[in-house]
Amino acid sequence: MIAKFDLPGITFPHSCFPNCVVNSRNEIVLFKPVIPGEKLTIDYSTLYVGEEILENCKCGCNGCRGIILGFRYLPVIYQDFYLENDAVCAEVLTQINAGYHFPGHFKAE
Repeated sequence: MIAKFDLPGITFPHSCFPNCVVNSRNEIVLFKPVIPGEKLTIDYSTLYVGEEILENCKCGCNGCRGIILGFRYLPVIYQDFYLENDAVCAEVLTQINAGYHFPGHFKAE
């Protein structure tokens, strides 16, 4: 299932372990199977780069991080997982490619 990311009025709640992602083409893509009636969710950390803490997380899933961080503040293991699975929006990728500094991982030259 693919939908364009810039759909006015359509929102997806945050989850630390989402069932959808916004890929590098800004398409919303199912990331894992869902059951009928299940809410579609996205990890907001894959949509923003520099914000240290966007807000407290209340997703309630197992392994919830407790806070929603900008991508640059995610642990490296999450950054790598999302990047390897094309689960990061175009804006975040643009900033990575432009040399945006990511503590402990991406280093601007």
